Amino acid sequence: MNIKGEEILHKGFYTFKKLLVDYKGETLEREQIDIGRVAAALVYNTQRNTYLLVKQYRFGAGQPLQEIVAGMVDNRQNDPQQTIRKEVEEETGYRVDRLEQLMDFYPSPGASTEKVYLYYAEVSQKTAEGVGLIRSMKR
Repeated sequence: MNIKGEEILHKGFYTFKKLLVDYKGETLEREQIDIGRVAAALVYNTQRNTYLLVKQYRFGAGQPLQEIVAGMVDNRQNDPQQTIRKEVEEETGYRVDRLEQLMDFYPSPGASTEKVYLYYAEVSQKTAEGVGLIRSMKR
């Protein structure tokens, strides 16, 4: 496949594009949502022997969801590790003691450019109130 052209349909929080794709001599139209990069973490509280999930309202689902900690990587700082440390503290109120990158992946590559950098984070000391409603899940 070869992208022959693109048109920006909407530029807001996300960018929506129409692509013209050459596939075996045939021109196809495809839509693409340009989301960017995301840092996410499975957060484990070593003192309580539990994983921490946060509950936040998500527009795509139209309801609050329990999820792992995640946040958009700011293109200015360009560092997923720095992003996830900040997000863990903001969403849970815990400072990261240990951080290990597990993998990176594209969760929906058929239509989205979103790339997720997934980490395992260990926490033990609460330093502030988090903005997400926390739920603990036994290991």
